[in-house]
Formats: sequence, structure tokens, C-alpha cells
Amino acid sequence: MRTSPARPVAAPSLLATAALAALLAVAPLACGGGEGAPIAKLSLEPAEVDLPYGTFADLDLSWTPRTELEGVSGHLRLFAHLLDPEGRLTRTFDQNLPDGWEVGQAQRSPLRIYQSLLAPPLAAGDYSLVVGLYDDSGRRWPLDTEGTRRGRDEYALVTVHVPSQSAGLPAFEFSPTWSPTQAGSDRQVVAFRWLHGDGSIRLTEVKGPGTLWTRVRIPAVETAGMRRQVQDTDGGEEARVGLAAGCSGFEAGVSGAGSHDVDIPVATDSGECTVTYDPNFVMIATDKEAVPDARRSLLLEALAWKKGE
Repeated sequence: MRTSPARPVAAPSLLATAALAALLAVAPLACGGGEGAPIAKLSLEPAEVDLPYGTFADLDLSWTPRTELEGVSGHLRLFAHLLDPEGRLTRTFDQNLPDGWEVGQAQRSPLRIYQSLLAPPLAAGDYSLVVGLYDDSGRRWPLDTEGTRRGRDEYALVTVHVPSQSAGLPAFEFSPTWSPTQAGSDRQVVAFRWLHGDGSIRLTEVKGPGTLWTRVRIPAVETAGMRRQVQDTDGGEEARVGLAAGCSGFEAGVSGAGSHDVDIPVATDSGECTVTYDPNFVMIATDKEAVPDARRSLLLEALAWKKGE
């Protein structure tokens, strides 16, 4: 889900248990599919898209429920898995479907796919984006689509072209308050960086206007040997993060535990732009042996660029 400019998104937590990582990366591929008539008509456009390293692309997802669902365990989710030319799983872009399954009611939402600048680049080649529906138990349902059915109720709908080079990207300089990049625990959050206090990302060599997409996570109050402490209580006790880009006058705020997507417009005549991250909280270590570098704040889970049209 996404707003302009910001909204919480249903993305898997980097700090979740291994069971959640297994659900995203393994369970949808291994569990048995549904039987019987398709439960919905589903489409994803365009059928082909380019995805150079460090960029993102928005696809148009639409579906129309055809029957009432029974036996759903927990949330109904869309899985979107990027398979390399050999059919191996390389990235996932899973998301919750909006609440409200109404038979015959057409629904639409964007599906963002990306190569995060925090993660290693994908090898050049033509990839397949396969999608389907599953619930918390890993159960799948058959769908009516224009794509090729593969495996158990998963459908190849989009060809993703990954070129060997990514031209036109700005250069990115992280302030010293960002930790080094660390590997994620699943294929949805492939890599991440902690922020200690507040910080910034400076863009240079910006060739024309564009959009910087950032996904930040506000950790839960109790998280893996840490406890969240709100420092600025002028706006109440809720944890929040302010974001701003001086070159475009952009300002936004996100609040509440979980992942948040923010699209930051970048427009500069100088070729430079500084984006600031200002959380009102820190994470204090409750187990200093497990978490020696205390006073972390937010997690940067993804970062990608899109050139203006």
C-alpha cells in the first residue's frame, strides 16, 4: 500500500522470527494449492518492465472476487515472487490485500517491485514475476489470469528485464550515523541499515528530477533485546519519523510500529539534494551482550530511485 507521500505498508519485519522468513520464502512455494474453480480474476500490467539496479517500478494490480472465501487462516495475501532465468527465487514483494472481499467488486492497487540500493544487484537477464494468493497457513487458491500457471496455483504474469548496467543513478552518501549494511533474513528485506539517532542521505550527480523511494521501519516497543524510548514527547508518546528534502521543500512524517513507504520528490538545479531522517525515539539495549551498540533508532529496509518523466 502506498500514499502520496507516505503510508504504513504491510512488509515483513526484518526482526521477525525465522518462521516468518520461512513463510515468505518457503511456505508459499511448498504448500499445496487450492482445488476447484478460480476464486478471482486477477491481472497485472504491464506484461513487460525494465528494472535496472537501484530502481523501482509500479505495476497495476487488479482483481475481481468470484466467490465467497471459506477457511481463510488469518490474512489473505498476495505473493509476488521474482524468479531468475533458471526458475530460482531471488526476490519477494508480498503484500496484504486490502480488507473487504466482495464478490463481483473489482479492486485495484499498485504493486511496487524494486532493486534496493542496499542489496546486491541482480544478474542481468529476463526474470519472471509469478503471483498468487495465500493465507497465514500457506494455503493457496486457484485464479483466473492471462499468465502461465506454474507450480501450485502461481501464475507468471510479467517479464522483468534486468539490464547489465544502470545508467542515470545519482550517487548516494550516507551520514556517519548510519550503520554499515547488514544482510536481511529473507528475500523481501534483502539488506538493511540501522540509523543511530538522526541522519541524512546526500544525493549528488542528480541528472534531472526524480523520486527517491525509501522504506523505513519503526521497531516495536520491545524488539530483540531493545526497548523503544520516545525522546520528544511534544506530539505525545507515539514513535514517529520526520523526513525532508531541502532541494524540493518536501516534508512528511510517519508514525507507529512497522514499515512505512515514502516517495520523496527530488528536483535540483545544482545536482545535489540532502534527505534527512529525524526520529523522535531511540532503541535502548536491555541486553547489552546481545545488542552492544545501543541507542539505535529506525531501520532503513529499502532505497530505490525512479527518474522523472
